[in-house]
Amino acid sequence: MKFSTVFSIFLAALSVGVGASPIPLDQPGAITVPNGVVSRPFYDGELDKRGTKKPATSQEKGSTELPTTESNTYKAVAKVGKNLQPNKYYAFYITNTLKSPPVKEEAPHINEARKQLGYQHIYYGVGKVTKTTKGGGKNKKEELGFGESMQWDLGFKDGNDHPITYATQKWNPTSDKRNLHFVGEVSEKVVKKLGDTSKQYVKDHPHYDAATNNCNTYVHALDSRVPLTKITI
Repeated sequence: MKFSTVFSIFLAALSVGVGASPIPLDQPGAITVPNGVVSRPFYDGELDKRGTKKPATSQEKGSTELPTTESNTYKAVAKVGKNLQPNKYYAFYITNTLKSPPVKEEAPHINEARKQLGYQHIYYGVGKVTKTTKGGGKNKKEELGFGESMQWDLGFKDGNDHPITYATQKWNPTSDKRNLHFVGEVSEKVVKKLGDTSKQYVKDHPHYDAATNNCNTYVHALDSRVPLTKITI
């Protein structure tokens, strides 16, 4: 066969291939692509014993979130406190029930006033919720605590006119056997002025009166949210 004949046949075959119509996408045998996206679960963890991939934990993914624990003091106030947040101050009133052993024998009218109020004595407690980082490496954690805790208390001296006085002392909610009641959040500014507020109260109310000038009226002056009416224990 001559070379020219072979070349003619090759050109004829090539023209048939170029002119052929492609298979329509809607015809049988066509390859179609769905409109939706096929989602697959993403795993970047290690294999379990059966060879199944396990999702990676937050620590494996490089999370900086640390485990949080609670100190005993925080647990004590959190039992009655609501939505306690770090770096905020909270107030509580603390009461000795009528069943508590009396500090000393009092006059009948004082005992009667206590019965009217529903408790033997009341204190005003304040403190700040803290959040500190402890440990290192894999043992690093954050701990919620309750610091700067103080209690404020009103008393009176012996004498015919019963001059009143106030006292402050550190307050440890953990070892406290008295009843604890949540008052609410209080600003740092108010906390810092509790001493001045107490001095002014003593100045304005110099003499103790079981019915009108007592530990309850004093605590109410420090925080008006503390009820003046009978407290249900």
